[in-house]
Amino acid sequence: MGKTNFGTVFEDDATTEELTGTKTLDEEDVGKILTVKTDAFVITLPATVVGYVYHIVNTGEDGANIITVSPNASDKIMGPDRTDVDDKDIINTKATAKKGDRITLFGDGSLGWYVISQVGTWAAEA
Repeated sequence: MGKTNFGTVFEDDATTEELTGTKTLDEEDVGKILTVKTDAFVITLPATVVGYVYHIVNTGEDGANIITVSPNASDKIMGPDRTDVDDKDIINTKATAKKGDRITLFGDGSLGWYVISQVGTWAAEA
């Protein structure tokens, strides 16, 4: 864990944590910038909680990283151009992945997680 500067995207003194393997997020991860440069592991969201916000950033090399974000089985990941279906992942696809791709998710405490910001290609699980 440390501090970083992602320019105007996040606060200059935002706390960051580099994820190096599969992880289930919890209340201690809320508001952190979670960076991922390791290929092919899953970040699991907890059951939705009102006001929880998670920031996930791909810091791997272009085309070298697939990041899968998986909701709780009874939650959806909702946002533009997405079919709202329970238990469907959102994936930063390896073929189109670029360093700096990122997604911010907001918990509504009922239906699931809203994509409130996104850079790069994040595909819905089929």
